Amino acid sequence: MSDPLDLASFILMMYASGIALYVARKAMRISLPLVILSLLLATMILFHGMHHLMGFLGYQILEEEFELASATSALALALVYAYVWRSH
Repeated sequence: MSDPLDLASFILMMYASGIALYVARKAMRISLPLVILSLLLATMILFHGMHHLMGFLGYQILEEEFELASATSALALALVYAYVWRSH
């Protein structure tokens, strides 16, 4: 059965992903590491939002695939963040 909270989570995550893309656009004037971090954050949020949408629609296989993509994006974000933090 479809959970309406999954749909609400999807909508909020699309909004949050848009904010991260906006920050990435503004960060282009500041530094490349901030742009990369913002784009990775937007990607992770987008994939996690798609995970919720697939859960709402009942596509379990796609839900799990987007969950894996979201986790992989989160790992990439953490590694890049650690590298940027260490180099500054």
